[in-house]
Amino acid sequence: MRELRKRLEMLEEACKQIDKGTSTGARLALILLDNLAEITMYDKVRHLFAHDSQFQGVIPRKYSD
Repeated sequence: MRELRKRLEMLEEACKQIDKGTSTGARLALILLDNLAEITMYDKVRHLFAHDSQFQGVIPRKYSD
């Protein structure tokens, strides 16, 4: 829940920076939105990898390490 609150704060701050209408605010908003997208993708991939690792011993690997 704490992580969700942090992400919402980042999104709200990005909105505030965009509303300022300055180039510096726009840059900061872009950085915040980019960071938010990266964190979201990381969480999704981490979840998928955790799911895939459950089947690691069931399905033999095609190639060795």
